[in-house]
Amino acid sequence: LGLILDKNGKKMSKSKGNAIDPWDHFNREGADATRWYMVTAGAPWNPLKFDPAAVRETYAKMFLTLWNVYKFHANYASLDGFEPGGGGSYDKTIPVASRAPLDRWLLSRLAAVGRSYHEQFVSWDFHKAGRELEDFVVNDLSNWYVRRSRRRLWDEGDSADKLACQQTLHDVLTIRCRLVAPVSPFMVDEIHRSLTGESVHLADWPTPQHQDAELEASMQLV
Repeated sequence: LGLILDKNGKKMSKSKGNAIDPWDHFNREGADATRWYMVTAGAPWNPLKFDPAAVRETYAKMFLTLWNVYKFHANYASLDGFEPGGGGSYDKTIPVASRAPLDRWLLSRLAAVGRSYHEQFVSWDFHKAGRELEDFVVNDLSNWYVRRSRRRLWDEGDSADKLACQQTLHDVLTIRCRLVAPVSPFMVDEIHRSLTGESVHLADWPTPQHQDAELEASMQLV
C-alpha cells in the first residue's frame, strides 16, 4: 500500500491524536474485515484514507453476509441430511443443466465474476477485483438468490429442486471461499473446512465453468 492516512487525508500522528492502533480493529471487526477493507478501499499504489467506520461497514456488509449465507445453507443441509456429491438423505447429484434457471444463473454469475477477479489480480487491480466479488456476495448471492430460494428449502419432503438448491449453494460457497482466501484467509478457511473437510489454502484455484451469458442477460432484465 501507499502511505496510510487518517479518514480526512492527513498523516497519522500521536501528537495530533489521529493515530490508529490496528489491534483495535483486529479485536473488534477482525483481521479479515481489516484486510479486505484495506485492499478494496483504493488502488494499491495510492495513499489510503483509513476510515474506522468503513472497516465496521465492511465487516457487516461483506463478512456477516457471507457467514449468514453459510449458516443458511448449513442449517438446512443439516436438517435434510444433505451431503455434497450424494449421500445422506439424497442418493444423486443434479447435473447443472437440469437445475432451475435461478441455480444456473448464480453459477454463471460466479463463473463470470471469478474470471474477472482472476484477470484483475493478474493486472494488480486488487481493489476492483474485491469490489466486484463483494457485490456478487451481497447482491447476487444474498439479496437475490437466497431470498428467491428460501421457499424451495422449506418443503419437508425430499425433491430434486431442493437438492439442486443445496448443491448450488455448496458449490458457490466453496468457490467463493477460494477466491477470497488470498486477501482474507480466516473466516473462509473455517467455512471451507466445514463444507469440504479440507483447508481452503490447500485447495486448487477455481477455474470458471457453467457460464451462460444469455441467461445472465435475461436475469438482469428481471
